[in-house]
Amino acid sequence: MTYIMIILLICFLIFIHELGHFLAAKVSGIPIARFSIGFGPVLFSRTIKGTQYCICALPLGGYVMPDGIKELDDLYSIPLRKRLLYTLGGPLANIIFALFGILLLNLITGNISFYSIVIDPIYQTLLYLYKSPALSV
Repeated sequence: MTYIMIILLICFLIFIHELGHFLAAKVSGIPIARFSIGFGPVLFSRTIKGTQYCICALPLGGYVMPDGIKELDDLYSIPLRKRLLYTLGGPLANIIFALFGILLLNLITGNISFYSIVIDPIYQTLLYLYKSPALSV
């Protein structure tokens, strides 16, 4: 049961990441041909407004495929500003989701202050990185 929960959690995080790419592409005007969670054989598929939404058999990742991209060189035909927004959409979605999660945990535990919501998580992260033996030189 624990393994299933871990796989579902990873799939959810992949979904958040790919949703960031998808929303960034929509905002920048890049048409999307396929939004897929997982790789391999398609288990479920539905096409809505020209975009195919898929859930595939191997939940090890996902992808958002722009329309008209057959080779890597075709991706370079998209203007740099749009391509940059599309590329950074996924990592930004993960960062925003993590910050929202920290905010939610602080609200649940009753720590409702600017310090506990913004400053303390950053301080704890920097302190951990400073004391980490892998990063010390």
